[in-house]
Amino acid sequence: MKLIDTIYQLLKPKELNEDLQMFEIKMQYILKPVKPNARYVYSLRRNLNQRYKELELQLKQPKHTVLQTGLLIFGGIIGSLFVVLTGLRGVISVIGMVGLIINRYKRYSRENLTPTSIIQGS
Repeated sequence: MKLIDTIYQLLKPKELNEDLQMFEIKMQYILKPVKPNARYVYSLRRNLNQRYKELELQLKQPKHTVLQTGLLIFGGIIGSLFVVLTGLRGVISVIGMVGLIINRYKRYSRENLTPTSIIQGS
């Protein structure tokens, strides 16, 4: 952060720096700290605390029952089981396809390579 401030100080125009200093001096003269009334602060704090408690009551979620928790866990297990089975089915399909391709390749190689075709060179 200091590096960014240093770069900014080097790059910004001098007039802007002087204008900002004058503005800060004027603002310090115009704006004076205010001590708020103690009654006002107390009533504001009380109102904010009351509204916070009302919102907190509205946002509280009901506790889950044992049945709801059990059904959620059961659903998660069933969903995971379906995902695993689907993945297993995909792997088995790929293995079967590879087997079919190898089988076709071997069959094609046997049919085309006869002793006469090797001697003839075709």
